[in-house]
Amino acid sequence: HVVSYAERGEDWEGAAALRQSCASVSLLPLDPVAAAARCARALATGGPLVAAYFGDPRLRGAARAAAGADTDVLWVCNGALFAGLADVPARHRVVDLVDVDSDKWRQLAAASRQPLAALYRREARLTREQEDDARRRAGRCVVVSAAEAALLRSLEPALAPPAVIAAAVDLDCWRRTGIVAAPRLLFTGTLD
Repeated sequence: HVVSYAERGEDWEGAAALRQSCASVSLLPLDPVAAAARCARALATGGPLVAAYFGDPRLRGAARAAAGADTDVLWVCNGALFAGLADVPARHRVVDLVDVDSDKWRQLAAASRQPLAALYRREARLTREQEDDARRRAGRCVVVSAAEAALLRSLEPALAPPAVIAAAVDLDCWRRTGIVAAPRLLFTGTLD
């Protein structure tokens, strides 16, 4: 199963190819006006902006519907998304942070002038908290490179070390085999 936002035309075009390999594909249009409103609420209440931007309750509903009662693995691509999907039923949970977003926000803050620097520092701190929370709540965390894994370990060494999966997808290895008892995987994230 794949549950994802679709932001561009090619996202929708790719759905047909995904349906050849997946039991279900649910794409949701990301409404930038609603996302901006969620960000404004997060800013006013002290929440992280990225999590608010992508925190559309429709995504959680679609993920819960796709998961059903017998999903083996919930694979969430992004720590901000994991916060809203951690309660989706699955035997195992993987958070794919890809890279350390909090460090990107930290770097952006260091390179920016006020008032943006303060806003970016805030987002770096809140994103860092979300990354740690996702690592605690997921059974496994993966990142895209050894450098990202080392950075993540250095930020919170008490947590289990992340695994490294290089950025690439071999679709042939995921083709449906017709085996009825095959494990069920629910992937959530963006298709970029």
